[in-house]
Amino acid sequence: MTADSFLRFRPTSVFIVTLTTTRRPFPSHVEVEPDEASGLTTLSWAQVEQLRAVAIERCSSPTGNVGPASTHQILDILAMITGMP
Repeated sequence: MTADSFLRFRPTSVFIVTLTTTRRPFPSHVEVEPDEASGLTTLSWAQVEQLRAVAIERCSSPTGNVGPASTHQILDILAMITGMP
């Protein structure tokens, strides 16, 4: 299967990282500050170890964005957890 043929198909699921408003001393949690871009009203933490696969049909439209700094921290932790470079 070539990259071109693969891209003709729409994915049926996405991976999500859950958020919590409870601060816990886990190194796999990433702080996400509330602001207009994030769409959050309360200081939250991304629970990177709680990665979930969710059917696209269960997802609503995006309401915010955690921003590049938090995204890089989340991706770094995911790389450590999965052993990916």
